[in-house]
Amino acid sequence: MGFRGEKFAFDSPAEAVSAMIARLAASQPAPASERVPLNEARGRFLARPIRLDRDSPAFDHSAMDGYALRAADAGPGARLAVVGSAPAGHPWATAKTLRPEQLLDEPLLMLGAGNCFRDQVLDLCHRASQGESPQVLEGSSLETIRHMVSSGVGVTVMPSSSVDGIPADDPLLRVKPFVKPSPTRRVGLVWRSSFPRHKAIDVMRQSVLDCRLPGTRAIH
Repeated sequence: MGFRGEKFAFDSPAEAVSAMIARLAASQPAPASERVPLNEARGRFLARPIRLDRDSPAFDHSAMDGYALRAADAGPGARLAVVGSAPAGHPWATAKTLRPEQLLDEPLLMLGAGNCFRDQVLDLCHRASQGESPQVLEGSSLETIRHMVSSGVGVTVMPSSSVDGIPADDPLLRVKPFVKPSPTRRVGLVWRSSFPRHKAIDVMRQSVLDCRLPGTRAIH
């Protein structure tokens, strides 16, 4: 095989393709780079790796996509308080509480269609606004949404247990409760009727009740 007057011998087609790609990449000039605002960077590629010098967000969190719920929160009949989240510096940051209808005034970051928590938040908005729908932007996970809020893309609603670790002086986020009566969710413990280990269920139930998590109220 020839390449710009040179000859090569390869043991397999795959090796030849790899060599060709490497030679072509080496022969091309490095693409130009420029600085652009984050909201204009869609469809672009980073010119070099960017590394944070601290954790963001600065609290314990799940690093996997998906909806995470602490096992201790899932007790039978437990009610989980729902709170709003806004970036630091947002007009809501100085408010003590929020009204559900205020969610209609901002881009609302939510999980994808079909998620139960998303449906509950939409129901809250519809009831507060007599049917008006919010401007919804989607994120793939609560973690992704939290990053989007931190960067000023919009606001979101999260379970209280997901934001308990965010300090009041966090430089990126502010967490505000809803006015009373605040919206809640009821979480139950469910198992198959044929499940034989009833004592294990009893132990799990009692362990959850003994945790006395903030933002929850047991229903007996």
